[in-house]
Amino acid sequence: MLLVTGATGFIGSNLVKYLIERGYEVRVFVRNFQKAKNIFGDRVEIVKGVFQNKEDVQKAVKDVDIVIHLAGVVKLKPKEEVWESNFLTTKYLLEECKRVEKFIFSSTIDVYGPLKVFATEEHPLNPIDVYARSKVEAEKVVVQSGIDYSILRIGIVYGVGARWWEYAFKFLKFGFIPKTNNVTHLIHVSDLVKAIEKVVNKGKKNSVYNVANERPTKIKSVFSYIVKLFGKKPREIPMFLVKTVGTLLGMKDVIEIALMNRKVDVSRAKKELGFRTKANMKEILREMVEYYKKVQA
Repeated sequence: MLLVTGATGFIGSNLVKYLIERGYEVRVFVRNFQKAKNIFGDRVEIVKGVFQNKEDVQKAVKDVDIVIHLAGVVKLKPKEEVWESNFLTTKYLLEECKRVEKFIFSSTIDVYGPLKVFATEEHPLNPIDVYARSKVEAEKVVVQSGIDYSILRIGIVYGVGARWWEYAFKFLKFGFIPKTNNVTHLIHVSDLVKAIEKVVNKGKKNSVYNVANERPTKIKSVFSYIVKLFGKKPREIPMFLVKTVGTLLGMKDVIEIALMNRKVDVSRAKKELGFRTKANMKEILREMVEYYKKVQA
């Protein structure tokens, strides 16, 4: 039995559907029972509750072999909510997982901070915001729990329906792109859920994996392509002006997320898990923009 938290979110819903199709027995732990029911129907066992309630958590983890902990929020939320959702939920969940065989935790490559070299999993951690710090502290609790774990440091996830990208599109649809040579690591949600399944079956005991596209992508190139999909000619503007516009639009944090230099080494995941990414980025970005246009119409 697999328990998935955060199952009604973008990554979680895609993962649960994939696991069901692969024949896994899945239980989900959610706050909104009806939302989960609408997404999964009768194909999963649904446990409604909150992490702050010990009895809810105990019910969720009963007779579970592996926990896949995806629940959490991104840095666009208030600091208190980020800390509670990413760190405290992990702590509360682990306290009731003593009989669980394996605990899989979704972290982020942002724990490394801005990078000039390719970071392996042993690279020093340098979180520069509350989101990344909350993930670092949650990782520590996972490691100290005494439970067999796999920590996944995940790149920027993309795909149709990914909310973060909708914020980026609000800026990019005007045709402006930042003048930067920074790079980042993306990963399509379909590749990510396959990686998670590989960790379920092949993850080494007490392991950490960078999970992202093998090669970093130039931020300017991705943004230029998206701008063209909106029918505009990309116009470069200085970084200080990008941040100023982002602040005026209430998207300062989004801008900082998007523009940080990220370079990670994914060779461990390739070697130990047989992980490879297969998604066609340009085709999917086109689908994402078309979906955005449709919902905004």
